[in-house]
Amino acid sequence: MGRVEGRGDGEGRRFEEEPAWFHSRVRDGYLVQAKADPERWLVVDGILPQEQVEEIIWRRVEPLVK
Repeated sequence: MGRVEGRGDGEGRRFEEEPAWFHSRVRDGYLVQAKADPERWLVVDGILPQEQVEEIIWRRVEPLVK
């Protein structure tokens, strides 16, 4: 993962080191985009079992690769 720039102190932090509020704002921004353009975005509940997540993603991707 890359560093998050733009702090003004010359130092970046790793993305995963950012505080929870930062990740919440990033998530909210993506959800706004997904709601505005659902044909382009796919929101998947990461709490679902891995097999179910794979199935949801594959159903969306398979027509694009055929």
